[in-house]
Amino acid sequence: MPSLANVGYEQYARLRAQGESKHNAAVLAGYKDGTKIHAQIWKIEHSPGFQDRLKELQQRIEDEIVEKQTATITRVLEEFGRIAFLDIGEAFDEQGNLLPIRQMPEGVRRAISGIEYEDIFSGRGEDRECTGRVAKIKLTDKKGALDSIAKHLGMFIERQQMLDRNGKPMDMPQVTVQFVKVDAATATSTVPGQAVISIPAG
Repeated sequence: MPSLANVGYEQYARLRAQGESKHNAAVLAGYKDGTKIHAQIWKIEHSPGFQDRLKELQQRIEDEIVEKQTATITRVLEEFGRIAFLDIGEAFDEQGNLLPIRQMPEGVRRAISGIEYEDIFSGRGEDRECTGRVAKIKLTDKKGALDSIAKHLGMFIERQQMLDRNGKPMDMPQVTVQFVKVDAATATSTVPGQAVISIPAG
């Protein structure tokens, strides 16, 4: 649907679609605040094609929000996937040497939280020289990433248990709920250990 021919009406519709109240939308759209603004709002709201245009703008905004949320969720899951399913072998060459960080695949680099280098020396005094370097790679928590993916997919069922003041599990009593149909508005259970919910006859 094209924009409304009246520029003021179109601006008002866009502001309303963004969540502004009718009064605020009218003022922000340039209409003078005062006793006559309510009549102006009524005129805009009931003008031909306005409601259809407003619904279209609201739907467009909702679609954009959903799209952004979906994109965010997808990106987060992709990041978790890189960590959870990392093949650390991709960080080394065919001879078993650690690749320079820029030569590692992007997925490997994203799963690394830090690298520490330690030089190895031999000899003493003037004969002391660096003979090698050890790299310590710290990876992001793989189990945590797997847990997050599994929870998102609904693979885990979390069970909660009540504890007493000493931190020990509490045995919860079983309560039987019995539905009965009676003439009185209320009733008292005559069966020990049972709760009676009364349903007035009718």
